[in-house]
Amino acid sequence: MMRDEWDSQMVISDGLEDYLYERIIDAYKMGMSVIELSRVICRRADHVHDLLRRAGRIRTIEKRGSRSAFSLDPMLAKEFGTISYSFAKWCAGWKFDAGTAARAIRLPNDVTGPDQYVAALRRDFPEYYCKRHDMPQSQLAPLFIEDEHPSVEINWDEEHNCYLARVIEYPEIEESGRSLTMAFKRMTDSYRIKQIDEAITLYQNALETNVKVAAPCSC
Repeated sequence: MMRDEWDSQMVISDGLEDYLYERIIDAYKMGMSVIELSRVICRRADHVHDLLRRAGRIRTIEKRGSRSAFSLDPMLAKEFGTISYSFAKWCAGWKFDAGTAARAIRLPNDVTGPDQYVAALRRDFPEYYCKRHDMPQSQLAPLFIEDEHPSVEINWDEEHNCYLARVIEYPEIEESGRSLTMAFKRMTDSYRIKQIDEAITLYQNALETNVKVAAPCSC
């Protein structure tokens, strides 16, 4: 490969991050939740939430005068604390009114049509849901799980005067960079794009086969 061709490919690969963000937005528009997306790409839910908020897909939460506008089951509050994601943001991601959602989760018989709230809870917090309803966890496996932390190899390429980073389990995922950090970041973005694409396919198949998932929100 000629040097100018190599440089051209490296310039094109700079758009990987933008394409990753586009695929995250696509997946959210199809109905995947913020927490599901965070599992797929192994990033904090706050990171995914803020990306979607900046893209205009999630509304900005209004500041409340009181922090006790709604109460949660302590077990559920702990789940949110563990992932450093607020209940208010979770509701915004699902296009829920926080007060109504809190009542529907706590007292479903007091709210009309609680199914959408419960379905969202089942998807994002399956372990909590099983404990709360005395169900075996095997009965409600999450639709999306975190990746298995694949192995990475980074080498200096003398011929092209750059670093090459690849995922050992997926040798087709290989990216270059003038610095070790840049090569690793590009490879990571490529891997996350692959994960998002596979998750979108899985979600579409689940809908087609009538697996019980919450209806996609109008994002």
